[in-house]
Amino acid sequence: MWEGDTLVEVSFCTSRIFANAVTQPLKSLNAYRRATIAAIVSLLLLTAVNVIAP
Repeated sequence: MWEGDTLVEVSFCTSRIFANAVTQPLKSLNAYRRATIAAIVSLLLLTAVNVIAP
């Protein structure tokens, strides 16, 4: 089984990769807005991963 900290770290890295992929087409937006969207997507994915695999 995963240790708690390792799972959070892996899921956070994964969510950042997904967030970067999602925000990649949004180059027209400014950096602040892209970072905000990436943070929201990261938090949503992190929450989803923690709910699915507690």
